[in-house]
Amino acid sequence: MRTTQRETNRRTRSASLFVFAGLTVTPISGHTAEVTEFLKGGQLGATVHYEGSQLTGGLEESDIRFSERVESRHDLTLSSEYAPGEGFVVRVAAELTPHWRMGFPGAPDMIFDPTTGGGTYLVGSPPATEATHYASGLKGLWLGASFQPPSNAPIDREQPTQWRLNVAGRAPSPSSNVWSEVDGKRGASMGTTAVHLSAAISSRRGVSDPYLLLAYDRELAGEFLLDNPSRDGDTIEATLQPPSTLTATTGLEWVLHEAPTTEARTALDLRVVTGYRSWGDMASGTYLPSVLPSSYAVPATLEETVFGRAGLGLCIRTAGGVRVVSRMHAEWSPPHRVEHLYNVRTTADTYRLLWSLKVSHAFPVRSTD
Repeated sequence: MRTTQRETNRRTRSASLFVFAGLTVTPISGHTAEVTEFLKGGQLGATVHYEGSQLTGGLEESDIRFSERVESRHDLTLSSEYAPGEGFVVRVAAELTPHWRMGFPGAPDMIFDPTTGGGTYLVGSPPATEATHYASGLKGLWLGASFQPPSNAPIDREQPTQWRLNVAGRAPSPSSNVWSEVDGKRGASMGTTAVHLSAAISSRRGVSDPYLLLAYDRELAGEFLLDNPSRDGDTIEATLQPPSTLTATTGLEWVLHEAPTTEARTALDLRVVTGYRSWGDMASGTYLPSVLPSSYAVPATLEETVFGRAGLGLCIRTAGGVRVVSRMHAEWSPPHRVEHLYNVRTTADTYRLLWSLKVSHAFPVRSTD
């Protein structure tokens, strides 16, 4: 009788665990993480992607904090993709920046320092109005393509591992860029040609999709006309090299709900980003307040740095094929020199908050049968 009772208790506990698992873990189908999502052959996709950020921190010279630093930015990307066949997609995108503001509360005017032959903020007085830079406009036009290895083509939705390879190029815009200021406003583009390369992999592991995304954005050098206020408003031609970035993103999409029949899916996205930003040559005064007029026409070097970013997101895919992805991140980078011309560095308490919302939809335009 005791053996029978123990057996009964064991079966009861097993049944309870099974019921609990069924209530908390949604059955998983062959869908994939958002970073490796791919159009089926014959599909056309459209995406609207909004990104916002707020930077808070300060600037210091010779370890003396002389100014706060506040930056707000809003970007919008409109893109369209088309898959002429399985495992291949062509993409066109337009990046816009409706608003970009860089403010320096409390920053004094830079004055000439005869002891160093350069400029300093430590003995100047704050101007009547806060030093502020404004920028907006077209950030760039991109044309690219994406590929999937044949064994991972989206026609086979039961593959446990998915890949996505991306390549794209951006056209230059030397006449409207962040280096040149007209009527108190700058463009939002770096102005040069750029190349984007990235590779993503995700793998189904129970109720989660861990993924890895490697991305490299290479900015090429370009020729620009810089204002030279020290010479009656003349301009000079200068070669500028915007900084490039290399990032590695590791993340995990934890599936909260998934319906294999309708392809509806809800997942919580946890991710960590580590990155490297190379040195870059830019127009002096791009990221500093009121530099000496004589330095405007001198290319200044932005120091290289690393950065880290962490955050979470929510990925929703409806039964109708609409995907909505919302994310929030926090970013930090160690103090680094803003321009080699002046002994000015960012402060250690500088951080950036980022948020985004992406809505995309795919629909068939022809049959691949």
